[in-house]
Amino acid sequence: MEREPARISSLQAYAFEYATGVLWAMVLVILFAGNRNVSTLLRDASAALAPVAALKFSDTLTAFLIVVAGVVLPYALAMAFRPISLRLMNGLLYLGRRIIPSQRRHIKRDLHVLSIQHLQTALRITSDIDYPELLAFIAAHDYAAAENIESLFNEVVFRAATVVPSALLFTLVAYRVLPIYLSLAIGVTALLSGAAYAIQELSRWRDRAEALAILLTSSEVPAENGQPR
Repeated sequence: MEREPARISSLQAYAFEYATGVLWAMVLVILFAGNRNVSTLLRDASAALAPVAALKFSDTLTAFLIVVAGVVLPYALAMAFRPISLRLMNGLLYLGRRIIPSQRRHIKRDLHVLSIQHLQTALRITSDIDYPELLAFIAAHDYAAAENIESLFNEVVFRAATVVPSALLFTLVAYRVLPIYLSLAIGVTALLSGAAYAIQELSRWRDRAEALAILLTSSEVPAENGQPR
């Protein structure tokens, strides 16, 4: 059976969003639980759901409610909290580029500049080129490679989107057994380490995309002696 990369990439993105939503759901459950233990939480939840349990639902409606609670709700949570997570990650990326020397030189590194020059020459334009245009060029010349790049990008976004809920989850779990200052230290450590890893993966993804763009345009960019490379 022939592999359908576009469908697989789309399903991968949905799966990543679902996993992110499950993380946020766990954070909200722990926040709702407060200082109550598991048995008390289950008893309170059972008491709250008792009126609903007494109702009679058809099999179709029951299946619909299960799908909503198990699939739609986590995905909706991921979509609701996604802007917050990614905005925070973008802020950390901005700070990282101002603090970390290697990140501060990221925009001016040779690979990025060379890929832009190659694309401008191949497309016969002088305007600025960003990653959407770069990926569109790759897709026009090598669709399979573009799908691979998109799949890698989905993984990068997934890691970035899960940093905040993961850090909150570590903090809340630690708070139940440790002093608040230790819990906050664990949460901040998880946030910074997760953010650093996500930023590193983003840089690697950019390197791959730019290197691929250079390879695809190398035959179209004239060398200094006037011969194709």
